[in-house]
Amino acid sequence: ATTTAAGVATRRRLGWAPYALLAPSLERLDRSDWVDAIAQRTGTDPAHDMYPRLVTAVIRAVGEAAMETYANADPPVAYTELLRRGLTEVAAGLPDPRRSR
Repeated sequence: ATTTAAGVATRRRLGWAPYALLAPSLERLDRSDWVDAIAQRTGTDPAHDMYPRLVTAVIRAVGEAAMETYANADPPVAYTELLRRGLTEVAAGLPDPRRSR
C-alpha cells in the first residue's frame, strides 16, 4: 500500500484516540501527585497556594498541545521536539509567534 502524508496523519490521530478517551480519568489520578511534588520542591502549600496547581496546569496544557500538534503535523514532527518547544515558549513568557516568522 502507498503511504501518503494524509494517511500517516490519520494513523497518528487515531493512535491518540485511546488516550483522549482515558485523559479525564488520568488527569484526576495524577494531578494531585504532580501538585504535591511541585509544592514540596518549591516550599509551597499544596492546599492553599495556587503556584503548584498553576505549574501543573501549564505542564499538562503543553503536553496536550504537543499531542494535538503531533497528531496533525504534516510532515511529521517528533512529539518530544514539540514538547520541548512548548515548554521553551512557556519559559520565555509565550512570545508573540508573529515575531519569529
